[in-house]
Amino acid sequence: MSEDKGYSGNALDCLKKNNVKVGDSIKITADLTYSGILMPRYESSDDKHLVVKLGSGYNVGINVDEIQKIEIVSSSEVNPEQSEERKEDPTLPKILL
Repeated sequence: MSEDKGYSGNALDCLKKNNVKVGDSIKITADLTYSGILMPRYESSDDKHLVVKLGSGYNVGINVDEIQKIEIVSSSEVNPEQSEERKEDPTLPKILL
């Protein structure tokens, strides 16, 4: 999988051309102007859409052929998940979930 999490083909080319990465806060001008965070996609998804999480919480798919301009509002580095080592407290009862 690429560093752009699920994007391939035309969508990946569009992201690379505009130096945009998953997690960046962006502003896209197409038929309307959309502001939000670029979201990852499933690897099996089509290569014609970018997914943006809007401020309202909704996700919107934008056809890359209709995009006129992409601006990076702020760049965000996605940190890999760090596993937290758990300490067992002998004073607590043992349970089974």
